[in-house]
Amino acid sequence: MRSVQTAMRPLLAAMLLGALVGCAPVTKADLAVNETPKQLAVEWSRETHLVAFAPNEAALGKDAKAALTGFLGKNYTGPDDSILINPGASVDGRNALFKARGRGLQNFLADIGYASSVLPSNAGVENSAIVAVERYAVTFPDCPDWHQAPPFTNGVWSNYGCANAVNLGQMIADPRDLVTGRDLGPADGTVAAAAVARYRKGEVKELKKEATVDDGGDK
Repeated sequence: MRSVQTAMRPLLAAMLLGALVGCAPVTKADLAVNETPKQLAVEWSRETHLVAFAPNEAALGKDAKAALTGFLGKNYTGPDDSILINPGASVDGRNALFKARGRGLQNFLADIGYASSVLPSNAGVENSAIVAVERYAVTFPDCPDWHQAPPFTNGVWSNYGCANAVNLGQMIADPRDLVTGRDLGPADGTVAAAAVARYRKGEVKELKKEATVDDGGDK
């Protein structure tokens, strides 16, 4: 019996030690703090301008042209911006006047160097059309972010994902593509068929082989 008690003492001591450790206070260093991976933020903005027309007239007046030109000069930043025209609509469904205003605005914008799109006739402000400039802009995460030392808890640390997020944001041509994709356009049939023909004939060019490590030998 004494031998059994003697053999059990180390096991009981280990169990008691484990219980005491479990009761010890947990420090901040013992916790795994998982940082959220860095991501880009895409913001949409819209600026609008009312273009005044004389009643029952589709032609743009001199003052209206000057005001619209000034608005675009202040708010248009580049080809990635979209210029949209809402020509308005009549309550009785006779929209010939409003369609003429939309075409006139689009032609005027083309004359001064802006591409635009006319929206379907929709209710708007009486004797006015609406010209809007819309854009998407990328906001970069706070990078680099070294406020946290690399953890020993196998968790995500503060600078995780910084390089990927910033590089993507700098490479993207149109931030709109980060929010919604584009419809694929028709492919060039001649080019595509020629590529298939080269593949079938075994005429595909090999990739250029380049050494990534300089071994000091002759090349």
